[in-house]
Amino acid sequence: MAAWSVPGPDGTLTIKAGDSWAPGAPVLYTARDIGWAAICASEVGDKQTLDRFLGYADRFFRPRYDESGGRYYPRRDAMTDADGWPIAMDPNTGNVLLAYARLNVPDGLRKLYDGPWDDTHFSQPALVAMEPELDVRRAWFEDDQLALTLKPLEGSGPTARLEISNVWNRGHWELIVDDRHVATGDRNSVLSAKIGAVREDDCLVINLPLERITTLSLIWD
Repeated sequence: MAAWSVPGPDGTLTIKAGDSWAPGAPVLYTARDIGWAAICASEVGDKQTLDRFLGYADRFFRPRYDESGGRYYPRRDAMTDADGWPIAMDPNTGNVLLAYARLNVPDGLRKLYDGPWDDTHFSQPALVAMEPELDVRRAWFEDDQLALTLKPLEGSGPTARLEISNVWNRGHWELIVDDRHVATGDRNSVLSAKIGAVREDDCLVINLPLERITTLSLIWD
């Protein structure tokens, strides 16, 4: 990485341009180089280098946010700014590579290939459907607890319908919404509910008000 990287302003980092395609031709910068370099830094857990690449992106690539809050870098065809710093941006890097570098964890790709999910993972409780579409901020199952953090999108309406799979045949359970105990059940059915909660086939279907960021915990004992 050190052989290809170039220090930028204020502690940022970028990737130097490759050779021009012909004698006398202008050097063509590509944002994909910094995108993949940032992914490599995130994969090996080099947070300092990753932060420097992302700092360069935020300074020179004009980050934007779409209507749902998604961060991206818009396309730009100009190669450099007035001071010679690379500023070109393509849709793949602006929408995918830099976003993946931010979201990845150390050894993220290695874990996917070396330890693929088996049947045990797919037998765990999971959010399998929702209406309307929501911003799922968190969804994990660990230690007999399914934790969900959901945010409504603009215009999504005041009520959400959630379908949770693999709920049954695990024993007694309790549903907590923002620290409020709202439903209980056993291995076969819903026993009590202060919100809409019913069994439909193999799923637990929950209907609840959702007008702000909301956390749900489904806990088995």
